[in-house]
Amino acid sequence: MKKLLAAFLCAALLIGCSAAFAASGYIVATGDVNVRTGPGLGYSTLGSISKGSSLTYAGSTSVDYRGVAWYSVYYRNTTGWVSSVWSSLYGGTSVVPPQTSSTTYVRATASVNLRSGPGTGYEDIGTLARGEQVPYLSSATDSRGNVWYQVQYYSYGTGWVISTYADVVYGTSSGVADTTTNVAGSYVKATNGKSNLRTGPGLGYADVGTMQNGETASYLGNYSTDERGVVWYQVRFEGQTGWVSSRYTTLY
Repeated sequence: MKKLLAAFLCAALLIGCSAAFAASGYIVATGDVNVRTGPGLGYSTLGSISKGSSLTYAGSTSVDYRGVAWYSVYYRNTTGWVSSVWSSLYGGTSVVPPQTSSTTYVRATASVNLRSGPGTGYEDIGTLARGEQVPYLSSATDSRGNVWYQVQYYSYGTGWVISTYADVVYGTSSGVADTTTNVAGSYVKATNGKSNLRTGPGLGYADVGTMQNGETASYLGNYSTDERGVVWYQVRFEGQTGWVSSRYTTLY
């Protein structure tokens, strides 16, 4: 009799818990996902749940500056947030607030290297000039605690810039206008470190040589502006014709 009563009580408790769970809704992790103290990557981590795990939905949804929705959940006797990128909501009603900005950018506050990964040990794949902005994709922290932003580097692919020399901003366009670069002269001198000589006016063209800092090439009178707004000069250097970026050279 006691066993029968205990079984009945357990069943009642399970039914009650299931009804409460369904009434409030729940999220299911579609991948391993962190539970954070607030609705965004900038908030601290409370813990994580593995793919396929579920949590009770707490009834609130928020959108971060990237346009990503976050769900509030009950987690370890407190309330946390999980990203909709790695979870799905079931049985609950999600009211998503309107976005205040359609696009988020990373704007360089100084000349900064663009790297292939989130750390100084990764390959240098380009440079953002001060004031230049490119679309923001995500963020990561390196082993020294530095925050890095992943960005869309025009048609060249993705890269990472350190937050020490960049800010996350709202914007409406990429690049930076180049309206002050000199396009008249006879010689081009490498004045900002090494300058690669390319087969065409852009980073997507092959390297055919290198001008060391201080070396001079003959300007052929032609220039072109790439998709970043950067002016390139056509030059003759050591018997080779090619193009060099105005970011690393001076025309005079």
